[in-house]
Amino acid sequence: MELSIREILRGFGLKVGPVTRKNFEARIRELVAGQATSMLSARPALKAEYGRLHKAVLAIVRDDAVCRRLMTVLAGAGPLVAITYKSAIDDPHRIVKSKARAVRAHAKEISIGRRTSRAESRWPATR
Repeated sequence: MELSIREILRGFGLKVGPVTRKNFEARIRELVAGQATSMLSARPALKAEYGRLHKAVLAIVRDDAVCRRLMTVLAGAGPLVAITYKSAIDDPHRIVKSKARAVRAHAKEISIGRRTSRAESRWPATR
Protein backbone atom coordinates (compact mmCIF):
# COMPACT_ATOMS: atom_id res chain seq x y z
CA MET A 1 0.00 0.00 0.00
CA GLU A 2 2.80 2.38 0.90
CA LEU A 3 4.52 1.78 -2.42
CA SER A 4 1.30 2.50 -4.32
CA ILE A 5 0.90 5.81 -2.51
CA ARG A 6 4.54 6.68 -3.20
CA GLU A 7 4.15 5.91 -6.93
CA ILE A 8 0.97 7.94 -7.27
CA LEU A 9 2.59 10.94 -5.60
CA ARG A 10 5.73 10.53 -7.69
CA GLY A 11 3.55 10.93 -10.79
CA PHE A 12 2.69 14.41 -9.51
CA GLY A 13 6.32 15.23 -8.78
CA LEU A 14 6.08 14.70 -5.01
CA LYS A 15 8.77 12.56 -3.41
CA VAL A 16 8.11 11.02 -0.01
CA GLY A 17 11.75 10.28 0.80
CA PRO A 18 12.97 7.99 3.56
CA VAL A 19 10.40 7.70 6.35
CA THR A 20 9.52 5.12 8.99
CA ARG A 21 6.14 3.41 9.18
CA LYS A 22 5.24 5.68 12.08
CA ASN A 23 6.08 8.86 10.17
CA PHE A 24 4.65 7.74 6.82
CA GLU A 25 1.12 9.06 7.29
CA ALA A 26 2.29 12.41 8.64
CA ARG A 27 4.68 12.83 5.70
CA ILE A 28 1.97 12.03 3.15
CA ARG A 29 -0.46 14.45 4.79
CA GLU A 30 2.29 17.09 4.69
CA LEU A 31 2.85 16.52 0.96
CA VAL A 32 -0.79 16.49 -0.14
CA ALA A 33 -1.87 19.29 2.24
CA GLY A 34 -5.39 18.01 2.95
CA GLN A 35 -6.16 16.76 -0.57
CA ALA A 36 -6.67 13.15 -1.65
CA THR A 37 -6.32 11.40 1.71
CA SER A 38 -8.67 8.54 0.80
CA MET A 39 -5.80 6.07 0.32
CA LEU A 40 -4.50 6.96 3.75
CA SER A 41 -7.90 6.21 5.28
CA ALA A 42 -8.00 2.82 3.51
CA ARG A 43 -4.54 1.89 4.80
CA PRO A 44 -5.56 0.92 8.39
CA ALA A 45 -8.54 -1.10 7.13
CA LEU A 46 -6.34 -3.06 4.72
CA LYS A 47 -3.75 -3.60 7.43
CA ALA A 48 -6.41 -4.97 9.82
CA GLU A 49 -7.83 -7.28 7.13
CA TYR A 50 -4.34 -8.54 6.28
CA GLY A 51 -3.78 -9.32 9.96
CA ARG A 52 -7.05 -11.25 10.15
CA LEU A 53 -6.26 -13.29 7.03
CA HIS A 54 -2.71 -13.96 8.20
CA LYS A 55 -3.99 -15.32 11.52
CA ALA A 56 -6.44 -17.55 9.64
CA VAL A 57 -3.65 -18.99 7.48
CA LEU A 58 -1.49 -19.58 10.55
CA ALA A 59 -4.38 -21.40 12.27
CA ILE A 60 -4.91 -23.65 9.26
CA VAL A 61 -1.19 -24.47 8.98
CA ARG A 62 -0.85 -25.03 12.73
CA ASP A 63 -3.52 -27.76 12.60
CA ASP A 64 -2.12 -29.46 9.48
CA ALA A 65 0.70 -31.97 9.99
CA VAL A 66 1.71 -31.95 6.31
CA CYS A 67 2.14 -28.16 6.25
CA ARG A 68 4.18 -28.21 9.45
CA ARG A 69 6.41 -30.93 7.97
CA LEU A 70 6.86 -28.96 4.74
CA MET A 71 8.00 -25.91 6.71
CA THR A 72 10.73 -27.99 8.34
CA VAL A 73 11.83 -29.72 5.11
CA LEU A 74 11.78 -26.76 2.71
CA ALA A 75 14.49 -24.26 3.54
CA GLY A 76 13.03 -20.79 3.94
CA ALA A 77 9.43 -21.93 3.55
CA GLY A 78 6.86 -20.31 5.77
CA PRO A 79 3.18 -21.01 6.30
CA LEU A 80 2.06 -19.49 2.99
CA VAL A 81 4.52 -21.50 0.91
CA ALA A 82 3.63 -24.70 2.79
CA ILE A 83 -0.12 -24.31 2.29
CA THR A 84 0.37 -23.32 -1.37
CA TYR A 85 2.55 -26.38 -2.01
CA LYS A 86 0.07 -28.67 -0.28
CA SER A 87 -2.82 -27.33 -2.35
CA ALA A 88 -0.79 -27.68 -5.58
CA ILE A 89 0.10 -31.30 -4.81
CA ASP A 90 -3.33 -32.36 -3.63
CA ASP A 91 -2.82 -36.10 -4.16
CA PRO A 92 0.83 -37.18 -3.79
CA HIS A 93 0.01 -40.69 -5.09
CA ARG A 94 -0.53 -39.25 -8.58
CA ILE A 95 3.19 -38.51 -8.80
CA VAL A 96 4.91 -41.64 -10.06
CA LYS A 97 8.52 -40.55 -9.52
CA SER A 98 9.67 -38.29 -6.74
CA LYS A 99 11.92 -36.46 -9.19
CA ALA A 100 8.83 -35.32 -11.09
CA ARG A 101 8.13 -32.74 -8.41
CA ALA A 102 10.49 -33.11 -5.48
CA VAL A 103 9.99 -31.44 -2.15
CA ARG A 104 13.20 -29.58 -2.96
CA ALA A 105 11.22 -27.24 -5.26
CA HIS A 106 12.13 -23.61 -5.12
CA ALA A 107 10.14 -21.81 -2.44
CA LYS A 108 10.24 -18.61 -4.48
CA GLU A 109 8.76 -20.37 -7.50
CA ILE A 110 5.89 -21.68 -5.40
CA SER A 111 5.21 -18.45 -3.54
CA ILE A 112 4.88 -16.34 -6.69
CA GLY A 113 2.79 -18.96 -8.48
CA ARG A 114 5.17 -19.30 -11.42
CA ARG A 115 4.08 -21.92 -13.91
CA THR A 116 6.81 -24.16 -15.25
CA SER A 117 6.91 -26.34 -18.28
CA ARG A 118 7.47 -30.07 -17.90
CA ALA A 119 11.08 -29.71 -19.00
CA GLU A 120 11.79 -27.02 -16.39
CA SER A 121 10.18 -28.94 -13.54
CA ARG A 122 12.47 -31.97 -13.90
CA TRP A 123 15.45 -32.01 -11.62
CA PRO A 124 18.90 -32.67 -13.11
CA ALA A 125 20.46 -35.96 -12.14
CA THR A 126 22.96 -35.63 -9.32
CA ARG A 127 26.00 -37.81 -8.98
